Order: sequence, then C-alpha cells, then structure tokens
Amino acid sequence: MNSLFSFPIINNYPLSGNVNQDIEYFFNSIKDNTGDGNKEKEIFTKVASYGKQLGIIINCLLELNEIKNKENENYLKLKQLKQNIDELNL
Repeated sequence: MNSLFSFPIINNYPLSGNVNQDIEYFFNSIKDNTGDGNKEKEIFTKVASYGKQLGIIINCLLELNEIKNKENENYLKLKQLKQNIDELNL
C-alpha cells in the first residue's frame, strides 16, 4: 500500500555510523613555508588536538584576567566563546 507519507527507511543518519575523519589531507596540505605537516600531525595525534590546545590557552587567559580583575571587551568575548564551547560539549 502506497501512501502519501511513505518514505524510504534511512539507515545512515548524520553521525550514526563511523565518524572518523581523514586528517591526512589536512596535514599534507600544510605549505612548506608555513610549517611541518608531519610535526603538526604528530603533535595533533600524540599530544593534543587543536581544540584541547585552544581550551588550555582559553582557560589560562581567563584565569589570568580574573586575577587582574579586569573585565574588558576581549575578556568578555573570550568568556562568551568558552561558554559556547562548553555548551556544545555537554
């Protein structure tokens, strides 16, 4: 029986399967005069991803600014950025 609301069953919803990404393309595309793609890949895979590195930097900057007790425009922007990232990580 065909109905107006008959839809095919979709088994591959976004993020429902393997979500590993090919990062080789990214590291191989780093130009020679801007950095070492192999070194960047090693840092990314063995030490910390860019997100983890940025998270550490953001936290340090926010803590340093709180010690100085100054709420300037850049501090507020950085604080909002961290809140947005934290909300996505819930």
